[in-house]
Amino acid sequence: MSKVPLPILEQTSSETTHKYKSAGCPHGQGLEILKKLITIKTDECILWPYARRVSGYGAIAYGGYVRTTHIIAWALANNQPVPPIHHRWNMASDLNICHTCDTPACINPRHLFRGTPKDNAVDKMRKGRSLAGERHPSAKLTNIEIAEIRNLDIPKGTLRTVAKRFNVSAATICRIRTAVGVYVKQKRVWKNRAIS
Repeated sequence: MSKVPLPILEQTSSETTHKYKSAGCPHGQGLEILKKLITIKTDECILWPYARRVSGYGAIAYGGYVRTTHIIAWALANNQPVPPIHHRWNMASDLNICHTCDTPACINPRHLFRGTPKDNAVDKMRKGRSLAGERHPSAKLTNIEIAEIRNLDIPKGTLRTVAKRFNVSAATICRIRTAVGVYVKQKRVWKNRAIS
């Protein structure tokens, strides 16, 4: 999706903190600017033009806290109360406002939907943005190797030989063959891989 170009304040300082980057909006005007921006009728992304967290999400002062702009934008556009924050983490505790566009700085209400943390995780998996399977940093096997192990004709008593070939344990080979799942550093990695 393309982005709607918006004016961006020039950086007044090259310094950034560990949490935020880019210039903040004019003092005390953040909410009014956000309200105006979310009324733009477009299917394109509307990017928050001011302060952003290092993660890319827009940041705005709201209710005495710095909040992410997409959450405030969703609440305003849907005439909903702004979700309460979990004070320790300064974020919504039981609610996610997810992006259909996968652009953190986008505040277009047409691109935002309410979901649970599970909905957000499922959306992330569906779009291929999670570190599951071979993309996980602790993964020892690729999807191709998993398929190869499942298709091997392994005679009785040779699991250890196959395990050495793939640099995993015999128990791992057994779990892959029975589609139970593989534990790598306490995380179940291959449970969702289809059997070929």
